Amino acid sequence: MVDREARQECAELVRQFISGRMSLDEYEDRFTNLQHNKKDRALWEVWNFLAFLCEDSYPRKMTQQWRLNSGQWRQAAQAILFLQSDAEYQWSEKLWDGSVFLITAFCILLLFALLPETPLLVRFAISLPLIAAWQWYEHWQRKRTVVVGDKEAWPFLHQADLEEAARHPQLLNGNRTMH
Repeated sequence: MVDREARQECAELVRQFISGRMSLDEYEDRFTNLQHNKKDRALWEVWNFLAFLCEDSYPRKMTQQWRLNSGQWRQAAQAILFLQSDAEYQWSEKLWDGSVFLITAFCILLLFALLPETPLLVRFAISLPLIAAWQWYEHWQRKRTVVVGDKEAWPFLHQADLEEAARHPQLLNGNRTMH
């Protein structure tokens, strides 16, 4: 379900953030305060993309050495175009939520804590099956996630959809649709 108003606000936030007019902290605060429909996955996927793209360990603006490189800029521009469209977000949901990794890490830490007198090499050897099981599970989940779209067109599913949206940009050509 497309939340047009929230998408427009989010597109403007992304534009201001990637252009260096607001810090990551400001972006996250303003995004969190958006009144939006939780069913529009595009909002969350774009937010996750920017959180992954930027180190959220610092509240800097995207200027000087923190400026986006050309590939990152292209992806962010595509995200803005997508937010301006009425397209539903159609990429499959990520199936792995990190819980298996956390359980594996916890077990390894517990193993090291409970066996302090055991030689380090033995503790590593005992950890290997846990790591192998985690890697197998992650591989199995990736195989279950079918990518049906063009990764270069993300968040659009197909290149043709991206090209169509690019013919009518709003925020990327200097025109503002919000005040």
